[in-house]
Amino acid sequence: MICHVGAGTLITDRDVVGIFDLDGEVTTATTAAFLKEAEKKKKTSAVTADIPRAFVLVSGGKKEEVIFTRLSTAAVAKRIEAGAAGEF
Repeated sequence: MICHVGAGTLITDRDVVGIFDLDGEVTTATTAAFLKEAEKKKKTSAVTADIPRAFVLVSGGKKEEVIFTRLSTAAVAKRIEAGAAGEF
């Protein structure tokens, strides 16, 4: 199913690897290093001009991308679940 993560950006639920919280600070060195590397490889996109609350890691085929969103992890998860249930 399709999920809207902000600013007209749609992702498919089968491509979602994980939804990660950014409220507050990125607390682990591993996460910070991962995000820095993704940005360096130009595999990030922001669907908000505001401070992001979460990021969604998507992987479809050979494409891997980190999408920063203003939505909370719970909101993204709820949209994915609603889409899978046909409730969108």
